[in-house]
Amino acid sequence: MEHILWFTSCAPLLED
Repeated sequence: MEHILWFTSCAPLLED
């Protein structure tokens, strides 16, 4: 589940 938290908080930043 930790990956979920990373994906929701860092994924958008990586896309930027």
